[in-house]
Amino acid sequence: MSEIEENIVTTYPVGHGKSSERYTESSDFWDSILRCVILACLIFITYLSIAGAVFDPVFGYARTDQWSRFIIRPSLIWGLMGSMFLVFRTLLWFRYRPFPAANIEEAPHLTVIIPAYNEGEMVERTINSVASASYPHDKLEIFVIDDGSKDDTWRYILNSALRYPKLVTPVRFAKNRGKRAALEKGFRQARGEIAVTIDSDSVIEKNSLLNIIGPFRNAKVGAVAGKVAVYNRREG
Repeated sequence: MSEIEENIVTTYPVGHGKSSERYTESSDFWDSILRCVILACLIFITYLSIAGAVFDPVFGYARTDQWSRFIIRPSLIWGLMGSMFLVFRTLLWFRYRPFPAANIEEAPHLTVIIPAYNEGEMVERTINSVASASYPHDKLEIFVIDDGSKDDTWRYILNSALRYPKLVTPVRFAKNRGKRAALEKGFRQARGEIAVTIDSDSVIEKNSLLNIIGPFRNAKVGAVAGKVAVYNRREG
């Protein structure tokens, strides 16, 4: 890790069965709307501050009132710092460009680690989404670690292992040891050039794995994070 100069974070869609193209189009549309709203608000606030003189009474109190200035002055400084931070983050947001996804031909050997605890049927959906992703199976391995579940999680993990015998490796802890121990078990057995961890209550899109691999073509990239959407937001 000492050779890695910096970490660059990107996003990939995790969702409710929608195509990644539709998800991306919707996300880009609302991102554009939100950017325009933030920019318009910043311009409006700046205009009011300069032309409208809406803060003049506040500045007047800060100059003349002996007691209120101890509250107003720090508040003004805090508000100015917050505004500058918002402008800085907005500029970074405008400058951000997603990395292109990797091609199947150049995909490296990949290990996916799924820790699970009392997830029941949901863990099988997670495994199926990874196994059916657009990624060559001869370069993919999936470790599913049952962290001492007390329900029928292990049965669903075994069902997936039987369905994908050359792809899914089930591991079971006799008792609950925590998510970190489950991840460690997967990392120690991983043979892939890149390891991906996915929670057992998540479902990934078809192109998620290729999208994750894409940024690693840049030697400066040390880690990639995922953008998560609520799976059952329309059900509760």
